[in-house]
Amino acid sequence: MSSSIPYRKDIDGLRAIAVLGVILYHFFPTRLTGGFVGVDVFFVISGYLITSILISDKEKDTLSLRTFWARRIRRIFPAALVVTCASMVAGYFWLEPASLTSLGKQVVAASCFAANFFMWRQSGDYWAPAAEAVPMLHMWSLAVEEQFYLVLPLLIWFLKLKWITRSLFILFVGSLGLSVYASLNHPVAAFYLTPSRSWELLAGALVACKATNSAGQLARLSTPWAGWLGLALIAGTYLGLNGQVYFPGPLAALPVIGACLVIISGIPQTKTNSLLSCAPMTYVGKLSYSLYLWHWPVLVFGRVCGFGIPFLLSFIPLSLITYHLVEQSTRKRANISTVLSASLAVLVVATMIGTGKLNGRTPEGYEAPQLSNYDCQSTFSDGGIVFNENAEPTIVLVGNSMAYQHGDLLRSAFPSCQMRFLTVGGTPARFLDQGEDGTDLIPPVTWTHQARLELDKKRRAILDQGADVVFVGDRWLGPNPAIANAETEAVYYEERQSTEAFIEYLATRSRLVVIALETPILDVPKEMSMQRIAENLITNPTEPLREDPDFAARFPIAKEFLREVASRFKNVILFDPSQAIRDGEKLVFVRDNRILFYNRSHLSVAATFTLREAITELISPYVGKLEEITHDAIKAPVTDD
Repeated sequence: MSSSIPYRKDIDGLRAIAVLGVILYHFFPTRLTGGFVGVDVFFVISGYLITSILISDKEKDTLSLRTFWARRIRRIFPAALVVTCASMVAGYFWLEPASLTSLGKQVVAASCFAANFFMWRQSGDYWAPAAEAVPMLHMWSLAVEEQFYLVLPLLIWFLKLKWITRSLFILFVGSLGLSVYASLNHPVAAFYLTPSRSWELLAGALVACKATNSAGQLARLSTPWAGWLGLALIAGTYLGLNGQVYFPGPLAALPVIGACLVIISGIPQTKTNSLLSCAPMTYVGKLSYSLYLWHWPVLVFGRVCGFGIPFLLSFIPLSLITYHLVEQSTRKRANISTVLSASLAVLVVATMIGTGKLNGRTPEGYEAPQLSNYDCQSTFSDGGIVFNENAEPTIVLVGNSMAYQHGDLLRSAFPSCQMRFLTVGGTPARFLDQGEDGTDLIPPVTWTHQARLELDKKRRAILDQGADVVFVGDRWLGPNPAIANAETEAVYYEERQSTEAFIEYLATRSRLVVIALETPILDVPKEMSMQRIAENLITNPTEPLREDPDFAARFPIAKEFLREVASRFKNVILFDPSQAIRDGEKLVFVRDNRILFYNRSHLSVAATFTLREAITELISPYVGKLEEITHDAIKAPVTDD
């Protein structure tokens, strides 16, 4: 660690316990349900070691902030750069465009010591299924430590020695109180953000202060039972906690106290100390940083691409190579300017990926799929996205990505019409309703309740003005309605009711309502790039594309429901975009060297443009000679496609 404090083998052994807990949890979350608290053990270790170094240097009057931070850069940056670069290369070949863009943003955040802020705002709940596809998710804990490393040295440098322990204790109490409060009221922020996590690092820091200034007091705790009790607390949380508890709150005290007891018990030689100091444990502990960096992105890409066990276990040799060739060679000898220059280069590339300037690779001879993206979440206060604002007739798109993926098609087919997009990804097309008890009948998905109410208010204000054509798309009837139980039946019933009411609302405010059915969802890993699927199909042309089983079960039910609702109105028709990617019952992935899917559940622009004739035939009669059309006269057939 540093020549200013003696090396302790048992600390590396404790690191091994921490990293093995995290890795086993990520690979077997239903077996080691609380292994995620290995990160909390890491926090205690970091707080103890860093504070020990700083206080030792301060006592010798050799404390240099520049030297300390340079040491941290050499320790942390090189291995992290290798992993982030490898992840971006893998993403370039294997991820679909939106996921590749997200990866770029994740690397930018990690490079700026802000991965925890990014995960808080973008990925949300650490235990949510969506988080399993975020390659840089684990970087949040490194961001917490890096932010702590920026503040603690300044504090110790500024304070007199006699005030350090008291000041750190005050900060410890404040952070612990904030953690308890935030875990109950703002659990996602409490999990990711440094203010509610600092007390764990400060716990280790206080042990370091006591070991330096009050060694006699700690000696009374430096007994074998303290070490065994500490290990028992850590093991108990590994086995007893799960992602359903409020965390880090009071329960995080268990692994934190456990780690502190293990560290204290190792000050003299004990049996616990001997166990943790054995060669296998210390070696795994030395590998812990590389193991932590590699295991998660390897697991994510393995899931995304459907790779087998050999690939999933590749994080072990990758960690060995990184430790011996990168960590060992750069820890003391790396030139800081070189490391920072390399970090800047990675940041530039990640920014290009995150802003869509650098797209994934496309098989030779094929065009990269593009998405017609008119998500107007940020422009709703201005009435959405509008083209030809003063023109007539008017076409309004309503819904989520199932609607706006057809935006370029409609703009191309009807260039002289006013085109208004009231489309927002990640939220249902229908209005948010409430039950008698005030609970949401339609979950707002990525929106808070209040934000969704504001969105609906703005949509109503615009739609109440009327339109010639309303084109609406959604993932109709949500989860598989074929799965019957009391809870899903209730949700399904409410969803049907609100959908019927929404279609009736649109029918009374427009000359024509076009209901776009949901695009088929492919039975492939969610984040896998369409380019990679294309390569697989080129290699194995006889392997058929399959629909996702959940989609295949619910789509016929949703289609029949919408057909029945549409039949009640003279001006409501169905539009099935799947005709763009079907030959009879067979799904088609490529036509004329153009990939027809943008990702597993959205059509590419090239695919939607094959629907131009069909959509023009449906809509043209209603935006052509408006004076000849009256509301009562419209009676459109329900399409069979």
